Amino acid sequence: MFRVFFCVRRHFFPADYAERASCVYTESMFEIELKARVHDRRAVLERLDSFAEYTGSVEKRDVYYSAPPGCCGRDGAPHPSVRLRRQTVRQDGICTDTSFFTYKRKEVRTGDGAATEVNDERECAVSDPEPIAAFLEGIGFSPSLQKRKIVESYRVATARGTASLELCGVPPLGDFLEVEILSVSDAPDVVTAVQAEVRALLARCGVALEDVEPRYYSELLAEAGADGCGG
Repeated sequence: MFRVFFCVRRHFFPADYAERASCVYTESMFEIELKARVHDRRAVLERLDSFAEYTGSVEKRDVYYSAPPGCCGRDGAPHPSVRLRRQTVRQDGICTDTSFFTYKRKEVRTGDGAATEVNDERECAVSDPEPIAAFLEGIGFSPSLQKRKIVESYRVATARGTASLELCGVPPLGDFLEVEILSVSDAPDVVTAVQAEVRALLARCGVALEDVEPRYYSELLAEAGADGCGG
């Protein structure tokens, strides 16, 4: 199943970053993404190195928070997914730490016998995630899932825009390849064309369509009994 994420990311940088003290906004984009299991990490890395540009190693440490039972948003819908991410990027021998606060509303659209997830996502950079964690817990939210991803990141130009390819190690689940292209439109013909590019990149990495994993990492971690928030 392809995931089409509707992203509206608003980035707020700490005031001590003088050159970025004001708010920085990005245009609305659609992430068209496919995730697949990887059985031979070395072989996939060799394929990636043969055609894509390596952009660095990233470690992502996520904590997801759940609203109190029975608590809904103003429109009666369930509260969006809330996440705090601590991220370390390693590139050219330099490590850069960043933290992000994200919420995401999920919607599933069906058509042509396929299900497509369209998610409205909003995100900001934060200088210190601890006050936000304290605030969330203070209003009744509680940590429900922890996830760690060790990522080798690549990118490559395609006819439909730059593709991001991430070879991800997700303990204890194993290795996955995530292929993503950003689109300015979610029109059916555009999405179909981008999906074809994503499939082609997956094949170029030597990963079969049968290995596509439609479930969220959260579902896989819960199934493995490894949500990390059991106390």
